[in-house]
Amino acid sequence: MRIAKLSAVTALLVMCTAGCGLPRLWPWGKKSDGGVVSSDKEIARTPKGAMGLPKKLEERFEKTTLADVQSELSRSRGGLRLVIRTDKDEYKLDEPIVLDLRLENVTGRRPEDKARDIPVYFEPFAKTPRGGMAEWLFKFYIRSEADQRVVYESPRFKVSEAARAKYYHFATLPSNAFVGRTFAFPAPRVREWLKPGKYSFVVSYEVSDTYPYVIRNRKFSGPQVELLGTKLAYVRVWTGKLYSNRLVFRVKAKKHWWLLWLA
Repeated sequence: MRIAKLSAVTALLVMCTAGCGLPRLWPWGKKSDGGVVSSDKEIARTPKGAMGLPKKLEERFEKTTLADVQSELSRSRGGLRLVIRTDKDEYKLDEPIVLDLRLENVTGRRPEDKARDIPVYFEPFAKTPRGGMAEWLFKFYIRSEADQRVVYESPRFKVSEAARAKYYHFATLPSNAFVGRTFAFPAPRVREWLKPGKYSFVVSYEVSDTYPYVIRNRKFSGPQVELLGTKLAYVRVWTGKLYSNRLVFRVKAKKHWWLLWLA
């Protein structure tokens, strides 16, 4: 992860314990009712809808149409904007797909918009009810450009109030600063999860206003929190939902030696 501007160094120090590696996402199909990614056999047994996706998944997407999502792409809300980019425009079948993501504080860019600091909750992954780790505040969507079919959607699950003490990372972004992270998807040839063709990425970031406070120091004891009070022991983070820009990439087909000979 990284944070723009020297003025955000303190936020970086707060988040350094989260790790700076490339978490690898394993999109083997769609999620099950429990909120974790299903196996290939489970997907094969799931009743399909008109688009070839599990019926429950299609019902959810009918409520949020593609046009609705398109209208919200890369739109700033509450001073924040979500931006994504891949390291390449085209990928070979054996190349991992690397996505760079960042949350930007866009306040102060217009005379009428006063610059201000924005505390943001930054927990990309959380433990699911079944024990595995999955994408939490950030949700990834990959759609086939050929038929507009959704080929991958991040699993959805809830993190209990009691478990939220484990997820305490936040960063305070000054105006024109950002916080980001790099994510890696497997190469398309792994289990053939992506076939040659053109696809598009959209990422959402959502923080529920049910739990808008994040503790300033996870080592605070109960008596210390009570002594400090909510305003000093906790920070109120940005809440709402953002969609990133729509990003198109291509998976290239493997070139056969006999085609090269004919050329």
